[in-house]
Amino acid sequence: MKPFYISILLVLFHFTLYAQQEFHVFPKDHSITPGTNTGNGSLQSPWDLQTALKQSSNNVNGGDIIWLHKGIYNGRYISTLNSTRSNQFITVASFKLESDVLNGNAPSIKKSVLEVKGKNVIYKDFEITWLGDFSRTQTDPNFKLVGGISHNSEVNCKFINLVIYNNPGSGFGSWKHTGGSTIDGCLIYNNGYMSKKRGKRRWYLCSK
Repeated sequence: MKPFYISILLVLFHFTLYAQQEFHVFPKDHSITPGTNTGNGSLQSPWDLQTALKQSSNNVNGGDIIWLHKGIYNGRYISTLNSTRSNQFITVASFKLESDVLNGNAPSIKKSVLEVKGKNVIYKDFEITWLGDFSRTQTDPNFKLVGGISHNSEVNCKFINLVIYNNPGSGFGSWKHTGGSTIDGCLIYNNGYMSKKRGKRRWYLCSK
């Protein structure tokens, strides 16, 4: 009987080891539970968005979910999330389809509202945009060329039901060395800028 009990314990250990975890993100200026870089990702002590997107696979891995709670996330972000578990994805998604907006019209030197560098991650159900006033004319002194999403390294990411609009650059950029990725059900429109050599570009519906 001992081998039987040992097998049961090993199975239970396996499921405990890889049990799904849920983490929570709030805007830094949230009135009740602001996200911080010192939080632990719980509802009581949530992360800010950049802290969540830079978590190592020791903390966040395949099967885990990072929930974005309602609000405007001002800034530009880099995601290095990376699932090392075979056929399992990390998910970054809007909590209960709340209104979550990544607003790139904020002080930053980054060239995209969201730059994706990790692999095996699902991004779904939130917005990527520029809010407020900004220039789309390249010759203006205050013009900034910033795209919506830039997927420029690693593979097997999924971009689902995102709304990408009003960015003064490309709406979505994904290159051939980011193979195995999926863009599905995304609404992409009114992105681009004006220059002497290039007109205003617009993308509307992207479904693959």
